[in-house]
Amino acid sequence: MLFPSLWCALLVAPDVVELKDGTRLIGKIAATKDVVTIRTPLGALEVPAFDVTRLVKRSELLPKHKALAAAAGDEVRAWLTVATWDLQHGLYPESFDAADRASALAPKDPAVVTLFDQLSRDALLDDLAPNGAPAAEVRGRLLEKLSAKSPARAAFARAALGRVPSDELEPWLLGQLKSSRPESRAGAARLLGEMGGEKGLAQLIRSSLLDEHSNVRAAARDGAAASHHPDLASPYLKALASGDERMRERAYPMLEMLRDPRAVPALIDVLKPKPAPAGGSGGFNPPHQHIFIGEQRAYVRDFDVEIAQGAVIAKPIVGILQSGSVLDVKVAGVVQITYVEKVEVVDLLRRLTGQRLGTDPLAWEAWWASSNQQLPPISPSGAP
Repeated sequence: MLFPSLWCALLVAPDVVELKDGTRLIGKIAATKDVVTIRTPLGALEVPAFDVTRLVKRSELLPKHKALAAAAGDEVRAWLTVATWDLQHGLYPESFDAADRASALAPKDPAVVTLFDQLSRDALLDDLAPNGAPAAEVRGRLLEKLSAKSPARAAFARAALGRVPSDELEPWLLGQLKSSRPESRAGAARLLGEMGGEKGLAQLIRSSLLDEHSNVRAAARDGAAASHHPDLASPYLKALASGDERMRERAYPMLEMLRDPRAVPALIDVLKPKPAPAGGSGGFNPPHQHIFIGEQRAYVRDFDVEIAQGAVIAKPIVGILQSGSVLDVKVAGVVQITYVEKVEVVDLLRRLTGQRLGTDPLAWEAWWASSNQQLPPISPSGAP
C-alpha cells in the first residue's frame, strides 16, 4: 500500500512514461538511468530505459489541457475529447471536471455514460485507485462522493463501492445511516435504494421522515421510491395522522411522488378542524367537559417500520409536550392547521388532481366522490 504522501505526489504532479509499444505509465518517476522506475497506484514498476520513448511532466501537459478546454465551448463531443485526453495523460482531476461538463450538457448521452465507465476503471480519485474492493478505511470518503456535485466522481464512487460484497456492504450502509455526517447518510441512502432489500427499505422510510437534514431525507425518499413497493404510501399516510406537523410536512413530497389515490382523502382530512386535545398526558381523563388553555404538541419520537407479506407496516411512536391548564366548560374547542400548511396541502391536492377547490374540505370530498375516487392520468406535459 502506498503512503499518503506518495499518493499526493502522484496526484499533484503525475508524470507520464510512454513506451515503444504505446503503453502509458502514469505516476511519479523515481529514477532515470539504465532503468526507469515509476511509482504507480499499483506499486513501483521498472522498465528498461531503451523501451521508453517519452517522459512527460504534468507542467508540460496543462497548457494543452487548457487549450482544449478553452475551445470546447458548449459542445458535448469537445468536452468528451478533453476528458479522454486528460485521462490518457494522467490529469485525473481535470478529466473528472471535463466529464462533468459533458454530463451537464447531455446527461443521457450514451457516450457520456461510456466515459463515466472508463473513468471508473482507469482514473484515480483523490487517493483511491479503481482496482478491487475498497478497503474499509476509504469507504466513508467514497460514500460522501455520492452526495457531491460531481456526477463523474459519484459514478466512480458507486462503481468502487459496488465491488464490495453485498452481504458486507448492506450492513455497513445501514450503520452509515446513523453517521454524524449528513453527506455519509445521504450517500448510504442512495446506495441502499439501488440495492433494494426489505431491511434497507424500512430504514430508508424511517430516515425520510426522521432525519434532521433535508438532503438526507430527499435521498432516502428517492431510495425508497426506487423499490416500487406496492404499499409504500402506507407509512406516509400514517405520518399524516400522527398529529406531528413536522411529520406531515415531510410526508407530503413522497405522497406527491407516489400518486397513491389513498393520499387524497387523507389530505382532505388534514384540512378539517379537529377536536381540541382533552386531558393531560399522564392518564388524566376527567369525567366532565372542559377546555385546555395552553399548548399541547404531539411529535414523533421514532417510526417503527416493518416490511411483511407485500405490505409496509409502520407504527409512529408519538410523544406529547404540554403546558397550560384545564378549565371546566360546556363546549370544547377545535384545532386547525396553520395557514401555511393549509396552503401547502391545497397546492398538493391541486398537483395531484388538477382541481382548484380552495380550502373547503367539503368541496374536495364532493369532487372526490364524483371522480370515482381515482386520480386523473398524467399528461405528456407532466400535469394531471
